[in-house]
Order: sequence, then structure tokens, then C-alpha cells
Amino acid sequence: MKKTIKLTFQITVALVIVLLVAMVVTGCMILLRGVGSTGECTHLIVLGNKSEGSTPSPLLRDRIDAAAKYIEKNPNVIAVATGYQSKEADISEARMI
Repeated sequence: MKKTIKLTFQITVALVIVLLVAMVVTGCMILLRGVGSTGECTHLIVLGNKSEGSTPSPLLRDRIDAAAKYIEKNPNVIAVATGYQSKEADISEARMI
């Protein structure tokens, strides 16, 4: 019984290590591919934030404004809006952006 528990623990630890390494490698790939030859980001992800109705929350408004400023200075950037539609919202956060 103890051997089974020990083996299960070792397998779990090994899987966690593999997943962590995969996450680090993936993160590095995203960072390296996201920077163009000029050093500017080629993609911009705008994260949503819970809002009510069809009006962005103050935090989401700040994110939208910051993204708009960046896009104005970098018109070739590809922007991706994210977010879901909560019960309190009339439209999704992504659509608000």
C-alpha cells in the first residue's frame, strides 16, 4: 500500500514539473514571438472586467482607454478583446471593448 502511495506521489510530482516546464516554455515563446523587429508588441490583449448593463466599469474603461492610446501610436498592432457576459450585463465585456 505504501509503495502505491509513493509511486502515485512521484508520478504526480513528475506531471507537475512537466506542466510547469511546458508553461515556462510556452510563455517564453509567446513573449519572443510577440515582439517585432522594432521592439514593439505585435499583439495586444485587452482583458475584460465585470460590468453591469452596457456600460464599462471604471477599471474596464481604463483598460479600453489605455488600449486605444497604444493602438493610436501603433496602428499595425493586432488587438484582441476578451471577456464574458455576466448576468448583470446586457452585452459581453469583449463587445464593450
